[in-house]
Amino acid sequence: MQPAPRGAGLLQQTAALWWSGVWDALQLQRCVVFCVLDSSGVILSKAGKVLLVNGGVYLASVLWHEHVVGPATDWLLQTYAAPAFGPAAAATLRRALDALLHASWLLPVYVITLLVSCMWYQQMAVAAFEVKRQQQQIQQQQIQQPQDGAPDGGGGATVLATSPPLSPFAARALGLDARRASDAGGATGNSGSGGGGGSGAAAALEGVAQEAYRVVFFLIFSLEVLAISWLPLIGAVANVLFLSWLYAFYCFDYCWSLQGVPLPERLSFFERRWAFFAGFGLPCMLPTLLLPYHVGCALVNLLFPVFVLVACGSDPAGKHSCLGWDTASGRMPIFGMALRPTAAVIGALMRRLAARARR
Repeated sequence: MQPAPRGAGLLQQTAALWWSGVWDALQLQRCVVFCVLDSSGVILSKAGKVLLVNGGVYLASVLWHEHVVGPATDWLLQTYAAPAFGPAAAATLRRALDALLHASWLLPVYVITLLVSCMWYQQMAVAAFEVKRQQQQIQQQQIQQPQDGAPDGGGGATVLATSPPLSPFAARALGLDARRASDAGGATGNSGSGGGGGSGAAAALEGVAQEAYRVVFFLIFSLEVLAISWLPLIGAVANVLFLSWLYAFYCFDYCWSLQGVPLPERLSFFERRWAFFAGFGLPCMLPTLLLPYHVGCALVNLLFPVFVLVACGSDPAGKHSCLGWDTASGRMPIFGMALRPTAAVIGALMRRLAARARR
C-alpha cells in the first residue's frame, strides 16, 4: 500500500474517493440481483408496501394539500376574508391555517409512515443479508469442490467460517435457532461450550444496551446536523455534507448491525472512509435538497430501501484499496461532537434505572 499523498495529491485522491462513493450508490443493478435471488419474496413484498404507504398515502397527502386544499383555502380567503377583514388579516389567517394543517395532518402522516417504513427497511435488509450470505457460501463451496477428494477435506467448516457472521438479532430475524446461528456465523470454536443460556442472555442484554446507545446517539447527531444548517455562510454546504454522511451511515448500518459489528467499530470504519461515504450519501439526500420539504421526505422514504440494498452489496474498504491506500485522507471525527452528550444521556439513564432497582 502506497503512502498517503499530501497537498494537491491528497485533494485529488479525496475527490476520487468521493466520486467512487457517488458512483457506488448508483449501482442500482444490485437491487435487481437481490430481488431475483430472494427466494422468500420479502424484498419485493416490503418494497411494494413501502411504495404504497409513502407514495399512495404520504406523497398523495402532500400533493392533495399543495394542489387542492391550498388553492381552495386561498380562494376562500381572498373571496370572503380579505374583503371583510383586509388583506393582511387574510394572509395571517392563511399562515395559521397552513401551520394547523401541517401539524394536524402532514406531520402525523409523515411520522407514522416513517415508523412503519423503518420496520420494512429492516426486514428488506435482513433478506438481502441472507441472500448475500448464501451466495458467499455457494462461492466458497465451489472453491472447495476440487479439494473434496483430499483426505483432510473439511470444506464445510471452512465454507461457513468464511461466510459473514450472524448477530443474534439477525439469527432471530432469519428464524434460526441457537445451533444454526452458531453454524451460520462460523463459530466453530464455541460449539462445545457450556452455559449457552447465560451467554445468550448476556448477549441479548448487550444488544439491547447497544441499540439504546445507537438510538440516542443518532438522535443527538441528527439534532447537530439540524443545528449546523443554521450556521452563517457555511451552514448550507455543511448541512449537505453532514446529511450525506447521516444517510450513508443509515444505509450501511443495517448490514453492519446484522453482522454484529459493535457500534464503536462502525463509527471508526466510517470516519476513516469519510470521503467515500460523503459521496455515497449524496444521491440519497438530494430530494430533500432540491424539492419542497414534504415532497423530498416522501421521495427519500421511497428511495431509501434502494440505497440500503445497494449498500448491502458494497465494499467500501475494497474501493479504498483499489485507489492505492485504505485510509487515504485520514480519519475525520464526524461523530465526535455527538459521542460526549450521548455518553452523558446514557449515563444519566443508567443511574436512574439503578436507583429505581435499589428501591
